[in-house]
Amino acid sequence: MSAQVAADCSPLRLTRRGRLLFLGLPLMLLAALLVTMLGIFNSPATASTENPSSATSNVSYTVRPGDTVWTVAEVIADGRDTRDVVQAMMDLNDLETSVIQVGQQLFLPTGD
Repeated sequence: MSAQVAADCSPLRLTRRGRLLFLGLPLMLLAALLVTMLGIFNSPATASTENPSSATSNVSYTVRPGDTVWTVAEVIADGRDTRDVVQAMMDLNDLETSVIQVGQQLFLPTGD
């Protein structure tokens, strides 16, 4: 029995595959983490890809009785195609349909 106990207390021996798994895997994970962190902290911050001179300003408008998207667009079109202004209004306000409600706040595109 004492020989059995002595055999059970022998030091742990790792094979080459065991050493690779025990030491190599954590090292590879650490290297991947370092590369990721370097990429995050060294990447340039960009606020917008749009040219600031081409940005348009917006005006808020409260819908009144009798207003439709088309009639509002005709008033603010200022020489532009009314269909383009209607589409810009729908995009700017995330409208899926041209139905608007009295009292609703709309952002109106201005400029080119």
